[in-house]
Amino acid sequence: GVSGRAGSLITTIQQPDESLKLTALSELCQLLVMGNEETLVGFPIKQAVPALLECMSSSTENFELINHACRALTYMMESLPRSTSLIAEGIGIFLEKLQVIQCMDVAEQSLTALEILSRRNSKQILNATQSGSIGACLTYIDFFSIVAQRNALKITANCCQNMIRGEFVHIQSSLPILSQRLTNSDKKS
Repeated sequence: GVSGRAGSLITTIQQPDESLKLTALSELCQLLVMGNEETLVGFPIKQAVPALLECMSSSTENFELINHACRALTYMMESLPRSTSLIAEGIGIFLEKLQVIQCMDVAEQSLTALEILSRRNSKQILNATQSGSIGACLTYIDFFSIVAQRNALKITANCCQNMIRGEFVHIQSSLPILSQRLTNSDKKS
């Protein structure tokens, strides 16, 4: 069933051939987007997450491959919420994709993944100071689509929700960007 097919796709994702990886990632995305906890019983989360994070952090210039890996992780969090704690270990990788934007699709998909992660792992995102967490989410906000802008702001709001005084330093440099958003024409922002 599902675990056998997923295991086969994960094995393919770990191969060096990028065209095979991309095909396997596409199939994995299809499997995850159409699934839920009941239909994906036995899905090998512990093998899939490290393989997908490795695809995202590789030095490849194949942005389609990176985007599919990020999308698969996002779909996994939506269809298998128990995977979120394991995927949270890759917060630094998602933030890295926002610090130096090489592909807008990858950056926006990273924001989508971080928004889901911020619902339960906001402290991990906020305290990822070596990655410039909130600043990374907001620096290029004006260049993102409106959906991605809203995701960046949701991440920030979730991170600030239970912030203690000592953590204010992580958001202080982003205050000018946030205050600018108060006059934005998009009411949700």
